[in-house]
Amino acid sequence: MKENIRLCIELCLLALFLSLPLWAKYITDNPLIFPPEDDPLDWLQFFATYLGAIASFGMIFYTARSLNNNKRQLAEMKRQWDEEHKPEIIAYMVAHENFLHLCIKNISAVPVKNIRISVTHISDREDFPFNKEIVGKINTAMFSIEPGGCRYINTYVFVTTNVTIEDYLGLRFTYNDEYEYCVDLPFQVATFVTSDLNEGQIRRDIHQIPIELNKIANKH
Repeated sequence: MKENIRLCIELCLLALFLSLPLWAKYITDNPLIFPPEDDPLDWLQFFATYLGAIASFGMIFYTARSLNNNKRQLAEMKRQWDEEHKPEIIAYMVAHENFLHLCIKNISAVPVKNIRISVTHISDREDFPFNKEIVGKINTAMFSIEPGGCRYINTYVFVTTNVTIEDYLGLRFTYNDEYEYCVDLPFQVATFVTSDLNEGQIRRDIHQIPIELNKIANKH
């Protein structure tokens, strides 16, 4: 809407600018405005200078506007480039082989480097089986992840452990020397979330189904 209004204003100004010579001709030929003793050539020179000044201001205006548009376009291109090349990770808990694993995944298109983890919270229940030695290993770990890659850390908490909604693992990640990511991961949710670590085994099992069916058919 604003662009349409701006275009209409610019067209009106252009039409006015183009009609100025006609107005100048009308004014100089009008005896009520220019008495016969006045020289119309003087006024024509004045209008020529006037029109030249208007044309110069018009060029300055359009040049400034073009530069401003180019600046906005460059800023948008830079924002998009930064967004596409920004390293980003997510973390979640998954169940695998009877244990809960911490999964750190690179969801960006660039490598995530120098990943460090700090445990900011862990359940302080006496019967909670989280190994404090694992906390120390998590706090001292440093690694990198390729685009789309994952890293898994075994918490050695059994899937069958009696956990509550209040039992969660608080983590703070720093990476690429300038980014930070904080998250709280409930252990209870992870007890029924399956890890993609099992995908290879699932594929093998699916491939084995027709083989086993053929064996059963041959027996009969």
